[in-house]
Amino acid sequence: MARAVRGDPFETGENPRRYYVGIASVSRRCENSRSETHSGAAYGLMVPPSQKKLGLVQDTKEACFMIDLYQYRPVLGLPNASPFCMKAEAYFLYRDLPYKAVASSPRKSPSGQVPFIVTDGKTIPDTEAIMDHFEAQSEAPLDAHLTERQKAVAAMVRQLVEQELFHQVVYMRWVDPKGWAAFAPILKPYMPRMMQLFAMPILRRVMMRRLKAQGLRADAPAAAYTRGVKLLETLSDFIGPEGFAFGDQVTRLDMSLYAFLANILEQTIPSPLKSKGQEMENLVAYCARMKAVTFAKAQGG
Repeated sequence: MARAVRGDPFETGENPRRYYVGIASVSRRCENSRSETHSGAAYGLMVPPSQKKLGLVQDTKEACFMIDLYQYRPVLGLPNASPFCMKAEAYFLYRDLPYKAVASSPRKSPSGQVPFIVTDGKTIPDTEAIMDHFEAQSEAPLDAHLTERQKAVAAMVRQLVEQELFHQVVYMRWVDPKGWAAFAPILKPYMPRMMQLFAMPILRRVMMRRLKAQGLRADAPAAAYTRGVKLLETLSDFIGPEGFAFGDQVTRLDMSLYAFLANILEQTIPSPLKSKGQEMENLVAYCARMKAVTFAKAQGG
């Protein structure tokens, strides 16, 4: 099960970003479409009848739907400093799904975690459940071309990334003394004053206890990062010099790989793990390829 990055909590307030697949773009799509399944041409998905009622264009008979994606706000130079939120958003962008990013926190989620979405009157938490929902409607599922063996490999690699590499992301920011010294000032403006005084030290102690149980100790950063480097080396061997996780076609696994690798290689906080990762040229190139088919769309690239 996908988990929220509990290390970046409570980033609430107005989201400074516009729609990544903006209302104007969606509106043009609606205005130009005369099909019952106008979205099918864009990303192979059928629009449920109830979603057709959620029209954004009031002066046409054509309707389209918008997904509300509840997640943390952008920070650390990343689309999202939660790998799970970034994974969900990358999927929407790759699939060309119309959505609105809504700044939220775990306290507002029915599962106590972010991201979660609201679509067609339904609330769906968990990144895998979110993708399941839309892939089930797709005429061309992302993993349709994979063999059963490849699907099994993808499941194992995803678990490695979303558990072991997740621990490294949290360690970099919350446990490593140097990482915490850089992360705490960035986090403070997003938290109420009382939480700055009391909650942040408590949250850090919680993180330290959890990761100590995983063998990642605050007083032994070299040992912790050695484990992280081995993970990156394994992923570097798996991804190879070109393409995506399983060749030329993007799969669901790529959403996880990209989000977690970017949260190490592309965040603004320096760390030994980030430095080692940036030396692995194929990982850097892989992140660039994934950005080109996801978040570059949001930037007009």
